[in-house]
Amino acid sequence: LAYSAALALVAAIILAPAGNAVQPGPATIRVTAQKTSTRARGDTTIRTYSPITSVRFLDALAEQGIKVIIGFPYYDDREVPTPDIRSGRYKDYIEQFAGHPAIYMWEFGNEPNLHLEKLQGLTGSWYDKLEESARTAKEIETRLFGQTKHLIATANGGIPSAEIVRQVPSVDVWGDNVYARDDPSEVFTAWNRILADETIPAEQRARIQMYISETGVDAYDTINGRVAEEAQAQALEAIF
Repeated sequence: LAYSAALALVAAIILAPAGNAVQPGPATIRVTAQKTSTRARGDTTIRTYSPITSVRFLDALAEQGIKVIIGFPYYDDREVPTPDIRSGRYKDYIEQFAGHPAIYMWEFGNEPNLHLEKLQGLTGSWYDKLEESARTAKEIETRLFGQTKHLIATANGGIPSAEIVRQVPSVDVWGDNVYARDDPSEVFTAWNRILADETIPAEQRARIQMYISETGVDAYDTINGRVAEEAQAQALEAIF
């Protein structure tokens, strides 16, 4: 879901890249199988938690007209890490792939405001680091193309305050991870308040957008200690 002055629907799936494959949960989808089935389902966009480093995979997505929201974690602590914010390797990734037709947005962080344990080594505020990273991404693209080529996003844990939005002027799109079962409509009410808040500069309010980066219910019922994919499916059907 994307929101600016109007509401637009984007069919999307979320993937965690792992080399030449992507891993959504326990299943591994290889390039040759994924590139057709994704488009056949009507998906138009893939959102990743970490960058896709396979040129072959990105090329396959572009061939199918599928766009990618490339996510950069603050710190990728996996055995084979992908470019992240802490190492600064996100800059090299943007340098390499900024011209690729599959890229839709650069997205910094996935609700790090709710997972402070994943901000090892960070001095200062996450939102200060977010602003620095977003500004750097724009500087790289301006140097490469003479102007910015992609929107800069973040996936916030919940709805940010007007104060936080004002603190990060280089972010164009605020993704909101909002789990409100089958009714995430509170997001739009909250964003209307943000867009009307005159403590945020008028230029920024006119430019920023919002999309629902995650919503519904979790596939695991923590109260009863069991997998609850049926409840998740019901919530998503009600939303979409």
